[in-house]
Amino acid sequence: MLHLQAGNIFLHDGIKNEVYKDNLKSLLIHINSDEKLKPIKPYIMFAVLARKTGMMQKRKHFMPNLKTIFQYQEYNILKDNGKNFNQYQSELELYDHLRRAYFEDADINFSDYCFANLSPLSEWYYLYCEPNEKIPMTLGRKIYLSKPLCFPRLLSFEDYEQLNDIEAQMYDDAAEKLENQMLDIAEYLI
Repeated sequence: MLHLQAGNIFLHDGIKNEVYKDNLKSLLIHINSDEKLKPIKPYIMFAVLARKTGMMQKRKHFMPNLKTIFQYQEYNILKDNGKNFNQYQSELELYDHLRRAYFEDADINFSDYCFANLSPLSEWYYLYCEPNEKIPMTLGRKIYLSKPLCFPRLLSFEDYEQLNDIEAQMYDDAAEKLENQMLDIAEYLI
């Protein structure tokens, strides 16, 4: 885990910080010992490290309230204050690294769902960056990108609408299942 932070601007200060290392170790032990949390370790680690960096680095024996990471985190993605582009880019890279690091041990679909739907970072990426990585998308973004814009003449309007309805239902079913999982975990953490 510590090798991941070396490449992330907002985590770099924690490399030699003993408080941070101890808090990170405690968090990992807590997640790994809980069968409900372990499958979504990439998202949990991302959310804690992105949202609670200062507390993890400065407060001894800090254990974040994990229920709060299952609440939507607002970012003002439409306004550039000069710093947020690098911050958002770094956070996206962190999630991508965590996702890859825990790929075999985690429920990646569930982690991706939480990442895409609990902050606007995913949407920021697809609005302002040239997508070259597989960053999770919201349902709306998936439907928007999957419309067969390349072949509009091959489909009638009715065919196109029916295709969208079928696709939307598939995504809705999957999203409902993932949202229920997220709610179960949030209730579990009460």
